[in-house]
Amino acid sequence: MPNLSVPHTLSTGESLRRLADVEFGRLLYTRHALLTLYPVNHLVDGGVIVVHAHPAVLTITSDRQAVAYQADTIDHETHAGWCVTVHGMADDIDPDRRVRYQHLLGNFGSEIRLLLIEPDIITGIEYRRQPTALCG
Repeated sequence: MPNLSVPHTLSTGESLRRLADVEFGRLLYTRHALLTLYPVNHLVDGGVIVVHAHPAVLTITSDRQAVAYQADTIDHETHAGWCVTVHGMADDIDPDRRVRYQHLLGNFGSEIRLLLIEPDIITGIEYRRQPTALCG
C-alpha cells in the first residue's frame, strides 16, 4: 500500500496540545553510555512535561540530564496522525511540586518516580491523508 500521508509541521503550541491529549509516550535517555527507551505516562503542565513511572522502569540517574520525549497517534491503515518529539533537560521533581502533581495525577504513592522535562526543542509533525485523484 503506498504512503498516502503528507507531513505538515505543527507549531510549538499545537505540538504541546497534541501531547497533552495522550497519556503515554516514550522517554529516551542514556544509561551507562547506552541509549535507553521506555514507555511512560506523562502530563503536560504549562510548558513542561511531567513523566511518571515506577522506578524499576525509569532507571534514569538522579542527575539532571538531556532527554528526548516522544508521543504519537498514527493510524496504521491510513498513515494519518501526528508525532511530537521534545528535547530538553530532565530532573527529579522537588518535594513541593511533587505534592501538587500528586493532586493532579491522583494518589500514586511514594513508589512512583516523577521527572520534570524542561523543553528546549519541540518538534511536531502531522501526517494528513493525501487527497485521492479522480480518474476520469
